[in-house]
Amino acid sequence: MGNISTRCEMWDLTPPPIPPRSRLFHLQPLGVGTAYVESLTSYTVRLAMKHSILTKTLVQREILPLLGNLSATSRQTVLSMVFTEVGPTVNGTSDWAREWTNILSGLTLWDDLLCLTMTTWAEVIAGKRLVRQKKAWCPLCFEEWATRNEPIYEPLLWALSGIAICPVHLRRLAHQCPHCQKPQVMLSQNAPLGHCYYCGGWLGVLEEANPNHPAQPRDDELEWQTWAIRAAGELLAVAPQLPASPQKQRIADMVSMCADQLAGGNTARLGRELGIHVDTVQKWRHGDTIPSFDLLLQMCYRLGISPLRFLTEEPCAIDPTTARLLDLGGATGRVKKPGRRGFDVEAARTALEKILATDPDPALSLKEVARRLGYDPSHLRQRLPLLCAAISAKYLAYRRREKERKLRQIHEEVRRVILEIHAQGVYPTTSLVMERLARPNDFRRPGVRELWYDLVNELGWRRE
Repeated sequence: MGNISTRCEMWDLTPPPIPPRSRLFHLQPLGVGTAYVESLTSYTVRLAMKHSILTKTLVQREILPLLGNLSATSRQTVLSMVFTEVGPTVNGTSDWAREWTNILSGLTLWDDLLCLTMTTWAEVIAGKRLVRQKKAWCPLCFEEWATRNEPIYEPLLWALSGIAICPVHLRRLAHQCPHCQKPQVMLSQNAPLGHCYYCGGWLGVLEEANPNHPAQPRDDELEWQTWAIRAAGELLAVAPQLPASPQKQRIADMVSMCADQLAGGNTARLGRELGIHVDTVQKWRHGDTIPSFDLLLQMCYRLGISPLRFLTEEPCAIDPTTARLLDLGGATGRVKKPGRRGFDVEAARTALEKILATDPDPALSLKEVARRLGYDPSHLRQRLPLLCAAISAKYLAYRRREKERKLRQIHEEVRRVILEIHAQGVYPTTSLVMERLARPNDFRRPGVRELWYDLVNELGWRRE
């Protein structure tokens, strides 16, 4: 019969290799490699929506456990911070941005999530004033994406503090819900993208025309914003392709070269011609500090070079013929930033009187009023002190009323939670009550512990 091995096929019983599996959906980030790349906060909310859970649930069950050995109390504290203080920094250059990126990359097995933040530029752009604390968006973009049945998301460009205009529709970004007029948190606990955190309304609805805050930018503002948007977009688009992040020494080298080429080595003169404080430029040249995002844009605008070339290309000589230097020579004094305008006293007076005659909800602070009018608050106080004082007083009264209203709501929520736990036949300890509160730290608000003590005694429980 011969050797059986020559007539029968030999089976390979080695188990086939199994590709790695992600714990969460392998969700692809949007716009990578373009100026409209998605922000990390947007990706986090979309990831939660993909799993049909709240963002708060995703953070609580999947992200926080990977942050380290946190106690239950510490985890609740961090959870509340995530949606207040931490949320905006996730899109920037902070340690939170790196940690958040690493965790989501491990959960989804996507390797290019770092470009959803500004972390690539952490060594050359300061984190302060880099990203917004509150959300900004273009209602027309939301509406068009919804009409075309495309994913609703929030580009990282909208999160940068220096960007005020949508590059597609050339209108100012919105900052308040068109339904309840409330500003939006950067990272929402429960609202889907494109919807208000407070009332749930669709944010794609255009706001009513406001003469003090028109949707269409002024010509000088549009010129500056168009340049700034293009410059910022180049940084966002090229981030995934860079072989390495630019280093801090790059700033010092470039400032020194600019001083030598354009100001005869005189740093003070360079600062004046850039319209930037001399001490600030001096610190950049010595490598003590790095520029904030707005000053980097201003410096590159004056030098006639894009921030991308300034930060990455070697060598990067400045062409004096294309620079927009102020040509002050040895002059001193303050200079205007690009896009600034003169102060129109009568127009400002009319606008302030109109605001005082109405009762917007929420009330407007003097800082917000000045931002809408395009002025510095100090200029308003100097020119129209009585009207400014009245607006500030009205805003402070509104803040006091809101504080009292929120405290009443917290007391009502604590009372409801205590009664729910009591109805289950369980002693409502402080830890149990805190776990069931929407924001556990609210238990530390004034009068809450006293309310708990009185209600527990009233229900007949003996404190444990």
